[in-house]
Amino acid sequence: MSLQPALLKDEDSAPLARVTLRPGGGRAVIALSGELDLATAPLLSPVIHSLLAHGRNRITINLDDVTFLDVFALGTLVLAHRDVTRSQGSLSFTHNPVFERLLAMTGLITLLTAAG
Repeated sequence: MSLQPALLKDEDSAPLARVTLRPGGGRAVIALSGELDLATAPLLSPVIHSLLAHGRNRITINLDDVTFLDVFALGTLVLAHRDVTRSQGSLSFTHNPVFERLLAMTGLITLLTAAG
C-alpha cells in the first residue's frame, strides 16, 4: 500500500508531509514540516482520509519540524481528531511548543492532548 502523499506547498517547495507506515497494525506517522496555515493545512485532510480508508486509524502527527501553526491549522487538526475518533481510532501529536501554546490559548489542550 502506497500512501506517500505528494503534498507540495508549491512547485519549488519541500513536501509539507511525509507518511510513514509501520508494518502490521502499528501507528501511521504523518511527519509535517514548515508552516501549517490557511494555505497548507487543507493538504492534511486527504492524507488522514486515505489512511482511514486503508484501515489505518492509529495515527501520530509528528510536529517536530513545524515552525508555525495558525488557527486554521488548529481547526484542521480538530477535524482530523474528530474523523479518527469516529473511526474508533486514536490520534496523537508529538511535542511542539508552538502547537501547545496555541492549544492553551484556545482552550483545546484537553481535547487534543488526551487524544493519544
